[in-house]
Amino acid sequence: MLYGHGDDARLQPREIRDDFSSNIRPDGPPPGLLGHLRTRIDVVTRYPDAGARDLAARFAAATNVPPENTLVTAGATAAIYLVAQTFRRKRSCIITPTFSEYEDAAKIHEHTLSFATRTELRVPANAAPANTAPTHAAPTNTAPANTAPPADVLWLCEPNNPTGEVLPREQLLALVDAQPATVFVIDQSYAGFCSAPQLRATDAAARDNLILIHSLTKALGIPGLRLGATVSSAALIAQITRHLQPWSVNALALEAGAYYLSHVRDFALPLDDMLANARALSRTISELPGYAPLPSATNFFLVTLARGVSQALKHYLVNGHGILVRDASNFRGLTAQHIRVAAQSPWQNHRLTEALRAWRP
Repeated sequence: MLYGHGDDARLQPREIRDDFSSNIRPDGPPPGLLGHLRTRIDVVTRYPDAGARDLAARFAAATNVPPENTLVTAGATAAIYLVAQTFRRKRSCIITPTFSEYEDAAKIHEHTLSFATRTELRVPANAAPANTAPTHAAPTNTAPANTAPPADVLWLCEPNNPTGEVLPREQLLALVDAQPATVFVIDQSYAGFCSAPQLRATDAAARDNLILIHSLTKALGIPGLRLGATVSSAALIAQITRHLQPWSVNALALEAGAYYLSHVRDFALPLDDMLANARALSRTISELPGYAPLPSATNFFLVTLARGVSQALKHYLVNGHGILVRDASNFRGLTAQHIRVAAQSPWQNHRLTEALRAWRP
């Protein structure tokens, strides 16, 4: 397990006022959710649903797939480890830089590992997804074929953490359909954090080689409760479920999930504001000497440092300003010249840019 994820404010020497390190919804959970959980605290006196099947059925209905195509887990990371266990000792290819838990889970379950970049995930430009009607005329030119190493399992974060990159839905489906012998595990934990069309639950339910992993707690703003959902073919869900421990999703998390599915509109992310704040923050940082923000389709993005190192900058921001950013140096494929920033409110963003302006490595 990697020690060095975001949201490590509890480990810092002073109180954090502005946390840019964790890419969850910046406005926090809707008040109705916390109020509901307070009234339902007595559920902890009873065992929860052993397999979280009731909530899985409700999630399935909300995403237009049968219940047998859905599994509820204690967060997206729990699903990652279950999938790695299901494919124990297989060949895994991880598209980097990305969330470290894919690699850690694969290592624990003795996968043979290879790595590729997102630029190596290319399919013929005129390839149409096998189960999806093309939405436009196919172009006459083609792109180079996929050059990622052959694998039994391919891990992809979409939108990607930490870069915020997004591949077109049609391209992803073409890639999946062009390689039926490879199981594509696509982590959609940040699907709600960008406006680009994402793969749908129905896409996964209709294919034998596609697993979609969702985090419910990032969009709800309650990552401490741990709740996620996985959608795939009925056969793959059955295989994964064999490794699920009973009562792995706690009763309060199940209550939160049920409340969310009954009040979906109340949980709508303020996406336009989030993306506008991120664009404004990225633009302002780009105007500071020594910082180069990278393009992102989400409210979080990488910043490349032209001077100094990420660990020193993180310590300076914490100790001098009570500001926390993500030291991104421990992502495979990144360096000590990278930090990740998740945009917050305009006045918090202003405090960050002024602190960056004042840093003298």
